[in-house]
Amino acid sequence: MKKVKITILKTMLNEDLAKEYGIPGLKACPMMKVGDVFYADYAKPEGFCDEAWKAIYQYVFALAHGAEKELFYYGDWIKEPGVAIVSCNDGLRPVHQACNLIAFFTPFFATSSPHPACHTAYACPREALSA
Repeated sequence: MKKVKITILKTMLNEDLAKEYGIPGLKACPMMKVGDVFYADYAKPEGFCDEAWKAIYQYVFALAHGAEKELFYYGDWIKEPGVAIVSCNDGLRPVHQACNLIAFFTPFFATSSPHPACHTAYACPREALSA
């Protein structure tokens, strides 16, 4: 099974909607930070937001299981095969993620990494590629 790299591209606060519907002092998502990177196949990565996972898991699953050669939907969305740009379903403070197929075929089980972006339950991919 292949791995999918999930990169947090953007966090937002829809201020007009937050002002009307949100609690006082609502801020952008506290869980996900721009530049965070996660690796997944069929299971939610450790530390990944449950609601964001519900919104993107089908793209991750499809990419991890062979959908890398075709464009999603009818070719009228993303121009590059093997890529999906998806946002979570929090209407007040959405988080946008990029899902990209990468060349890992098996999970690596390690507990730490010297690279700050590699903070998942899997070993650092930079270390795996250099081994």
